[in-house]
Amino acid sequence: MKNFSIIGSEGYIARRHFDAIQRTKNNLVFTYDKIKNNAQKNINAANHFTSFNKFKNAVVKFQKIKKMDYLVVCSPNYRHFSHIKLGLKLGCNVICEKPLVESEKKINTLRQLERKYKKKVFCILQLRLHKVLSILRKRIKKNNNSIKLFYITPRDQNYLKSWKGEPSKSFGLLFNIGIHFIDLLIYLFGDVIKKNILINTPSKIKGIFFFKNCIVNWFFSINQKDLPKKLLKNNNLSYRSIVCNSKKIDFSSGFENLHILSYKKILANKGFVLDDCVKSINLINDINNVKN
Repeated sequence: MKNFSIIGSEGYIARRHFDAIQRTKNNLVFTYDKIKNNAQKNINAANHFTSFNKFKNAVVKFQKIKKMDYLVVCSPNYRHFSHIKLGLKLGCNVICEKPLVESEKKINTLRQLERKYKKKVFCILQLRLHKVLSILRKRIKKNNNSIKLFYITPRDQNYLKSWKGEPSKSFGLLFNIGIHFIDLLIYLFGDVIKKNILINTPSKIKGIFFFKNCIVNWFFSINQKDLPKKLLKNNNLSYRSIVCNSKKIDFSSGFENLHILSYKKILANKGFVLDDCVKSINLINDINNVKN
């Protein structure tokens, strides 16, 4: 059994990590969040801290007696860099949610810290493990492929008032909700040769990517008005769609076990690492720098 601790244990995505740690039969030792242990109250294994210093000291003491193998980072985006650095300095491998960091410069710093402390940083890029990947690959022709990708996931005013609505903390819409899809496209088709950005606002982004063998029209939005009318009538508040060469690919399910698959790969030392994150980070920064 490997020993894990989690930073940001009360957030929505942390539940996937709790489940993955349990399902891979490992040991959750400590959790930290500013609020009390409510969201994960059915998890009894971990000691929960609301003081970051107490959490850090507990990990340090644990390292002297046993071994803390992994620190899991589920904190807000702007905290990732400092929390990853902390994990490495504490002698832990680190598993971090997307986006890992917001710049290649910080990736390079983490590479240096990996070498210094002889530990590794893993990023959760679970869409690479989705069954849709194999379906897409089967439908991709050698040349002249056409993809349409839509992801609309409405958010209310609470979202905009939180750190997620502040570009300085979330790093913008593409980093916050689009990075998995951007990463998936690069993983499938390689480098983007040319890009056109048609819309770029805080609530929606639309563009076209030109790859060597494919053109991708894509659209990401957190505006409920962008949902198809049929979904609005059925109170379905999330829409994912991928159309490959005029044929729609079912992308409505299959997300439940992706974190478990990610953990299995990480535990086998085959997880996604720093180098896997660079191209999507650079591409998103290029898009964010386009004035619209």
